[in-house]
Amino acid sequence: MAVKVVMPKLGLTMKEGTVNKWLKQEGESVKKGEPLFEVSTDKINNEIESPGDGVLRKIVVPAETKAPVSALLGIIAEADEDISDIEAEAPADQQKPDEKAASAAKPAAATRTAARSSDEKIRVSPVAKKLAEEKGIPLENIEGTGPKGRITKEDVENYQPPAPVETNDQEEVQGVPLEGLREVIAERLQESWQQAPHVTITREVDVSALKALKDKIKAERNQKVSFTDLLAVLTAKALQKHPDLNAQFADGLLYRHKAVHLGIAVALENGLMVPVVKNADKKNAVEIHDEIGELAQKAKFNRLEAEELSGATFTITNLGMEGVDAFTPIINPPECAILGVGRMVDKPVFVGDVLQRRPMMWLSLSFDHRIVDGQAAARFMTTLNQSIEEPGMALV
Repeated sequence: MAVKVVMPKLGLTMKEGTVNKWLKQEGESVKKGEPLFEVSTDKINNEIESPGDGVLRKIVVPAETKAPVSALLGIIAEADEDISDIEAEAPADQQKPDEKAASAAKPAAATRTAARSSDEKIRVSPVAKKLAEEKGIPLENIEGTGPKGRITKEDVENYQPPAPVETNDQEEVQGVPLEGLREVIAERLQESWQQAPHVTITREVDVSALKALKDKIKAERNQKVSFTDLLAVLTAKALQKHPDLNAQFADGLLYRHKAVHLGIAVALENGLMVPVVKNADKKNAVEIHDEIGELAQKAKFNRLEAEELSGATFTITNLGMEGVDAFTPIINPPECAILGVGRMVDKPVFVGDVLQRRPMMWLSLSFDHRIVDGQAAARFMTTLNQSIEEPGMALV
């Protein structure tokens, strides 16, 4: 019996993927569970296994081509089996990403030329036609303003060729399409910004106790942990008290989670990846430090597995090491909130009636206002602030 090979849904928000390459060619035998093709989505490559035994009779979607989830990619069947009914389900056209980029990059004049097919008659007055010939202007490039788009003498006289891109003698400017990791980031962030009504609230917190605890761990246990590690533990504990923020929203459905799976943003040379610390609410700072370090190394060398990049219920992104005080992070869909961490700065602060020098840090919480109300977000920040001011050795 023939088996359809379809684009798998590898994540809650996945809508399409790119077939990077086929590991089998048409006419080759394949066994169920054997690697069949590679799909690129969510910033990594995924090796997809064959859904059945037989012969790869038909590759419907070629390599380096995008296809939506559940789209027919290929057909596996016996060598002499009739697959015409399934072949009829194949999409009429599949366009490679580079072909799409090339077509999108054509100038307006070329677009107008393409819009007028060879079978379409161009309406033009005899005088306008003669004048266009004298001026060397292709009729396809002229926009007619007469009845039914007829090109008039005035249209030819008023024709202005497309202005060239201005550059100086020392600079050449060339537009290039986004691709790979950068393209995925662009698509996901645009989707998040357009669909989720973002609200960002900020709070300045006193990290004296957190800084002292960090130093104590290093001195007494010879263990190095970062502020991100400590904040990850405290955030996970705070999320358990505020489940509306420990959630995912996709396809009109809200998923509240008991376990906290923290996404930790990792900056790479070519973009940003967000590996996930699973069950962060059950781990201490040292354990989280070790896991984040391991995930960051795998991200650097593009060795992250699909499950290490999926399932986050909340994300933390830290720009403090870049000297940033506060910012408005964009939510990582399908999550409902993200915490931005700024730099630590010593400031004069009144503690009671006494002016003291204290290390202060700005936290920025962006949340999806469809799911989370402002009061709920503010209460979460209050809980987190209290934990930061009195972290306790329970963190380690």
